[in-house]
Amino acid sequence: MSKSKIVTVLVVIGVFLLFSGIAAIAIIISRGGTFTDDGLVLDSGVMRIFTEPDNIQATYYLNDERVDPQDRRVFGIVEGDYKLRIEAEGFATWEKIVRVDSGLVLDVFAKLYPESFSAQQFTNTNVDRAFFSPNGEYVYYFVKESPFGANKGLWKIRLTQGGFIFNSFDSEPEKLSNLSTPLLNTVNGGDYEIVPSIDNNRLLLIDHARDMRFILNTGSFTEAGIVNLDSLLGFKPDNVSWFNGSSSVIVQHEQVLFEYNISSGVSTLITYSPEKPIVYAAGNGAVYIYDHLTQQLEIYQNQSVTPVELENVTLPQVITELHTPLNNERFVMLKSGAGSYYYLDTESSLIRQIQDTAISFHQFAQDGRSALFTKDKRVFTYTVREIIARNTIETKLTDTGFVLDSEDDTAGFVPQSTHILHYANGEDHTISIADKDGANHVVLLQNAGIKNSDFSVDSDGSTFVVLLTDEIGDQESANANLYTIDLQTPNPAGQ
Repeated sequence: MSKSKIVTVLVVIGVFLLFSGIAAIAIIISRGGTFTDDGLVLDSGVMRIFTEPDNIQATYYLNDERVDPQDRRVFGIVEGDYKLRIEAEGFATWEKIVRVDSGLVLDVFAKLYPESFSAQQFTNTNVDRAFFSPNGEYVYYFVKESPFGANKGLWKIRLTQGGFIFNSFDSEPEKLSNLSTPLLNTVNGGDYEIVPSIDNNRLLLIDHARDMRFILNTGSFTEAGIVNLDSLLGFKPDNVSWFNGSSSVIVQHEQVLFEYNISSGVSTLITYSPEKPIVYAAGNGAVYIYDHLTQQLEIYQNQSVTPVELENVTLPQVITELHTPLNNERFVMLKSGAGSYYYLDTESSLIRQIQDTAISFHQFAQDGRSALFTKDKRVFTYTVREIIARNTIETKLTDTGFVLDSEDDTAGFVPQSTHILHYANGEDHTISIADKDGANHVVLLQNAGIKNSDFSVDSDGSTFVVLLTDEIGDQESANANLYTIDLQTPNPAGQ
């Protein structure tokens, strides 16, 4: 081989090794590796920080030392626990203890709320009650008292943000029904609720005062289309919940559980338990049932009951409770006869026991990755974090700091499953919001005019909607209306 060819081969090999080395270094750095005077440090990770709103000018601190993320990333963080603090002008400080693992990228999602809020009146009538769809896309409300007859009835508004008007929504109020006799009697009774179907095509109106149930369509003005569900069934059921969008309902009555197809009128038996209470959990697409005789966990889908197929997982022999998210049948929370709760991922055959046996189930987040429990009036959150790079999950049971002192106090997840809303209906009448793990409490509203605990966050989490008694006039005779609070933009001058 000639000398020139040898030089060419050496150059090619050198270039290849150079670029291979650069690529290797890039991979190592992306996984958290850093270079120091002593050489390469491998026991470090990367933190990738996402903020909402994402266009804010924020300052970041790790253990009170300022850091400057590059393309959202903070590199070369030695493995361990850190206090991450995020500050931005006009926003409440966000702070949390986070765990950085060697060789992994930790994604942190920080929702920053303004330091102060201002409520803006949204409707201009007299709202009796307001109810929100599970995804926060719609609000449904009754107007019972008004000098104008055209205002009375059942209404809906789509809660989607307008693009040009501050804190506005795209759609106008749409009337669904006048106060016909069954609706008027229900509203006058004063103890009722609306349960929207997950597709928002139908409403289940439950009259608790008279123990009656009605179904209404939401597509158009439907005064003549109000259906008495009890009459269709031929009895007053113990429990009813939506199934498969709005096409069916799951009905539990005494020892029987079945699906009732609203359009066809066909009933399909799910289970019959003549001797013991039915243990079940109904979601939108599946119903879980515990068979007392076989001691098996079963699932009902497509008009068929089959055993839940799990690999290398042993369930408790006796199950006394079942819970599943509204729209994610992959996850189940079950309680054993011994008193422990278990978190079950049926898709990956993963089960985790919650050791505290004194807690009581309160609510599942819609994404199935967290749940609320109560103990001694305190609210606890159970969170599940999947670590894909290590093919495992991390679970925690944490005291949120929220307390349910009375029956009027409430706690629940927002539609996005990212945060917890808490209402303390005491002297302060305070609504607060916190991360789903209970960190970063922010007071949204303190107002004695909060009515019926009727409030929610809209579908994209940017606006808080609440039913408030108008400040004009005395509290007893004043009207009530829906008000909005902007969760994205700082309130000018704190007003």
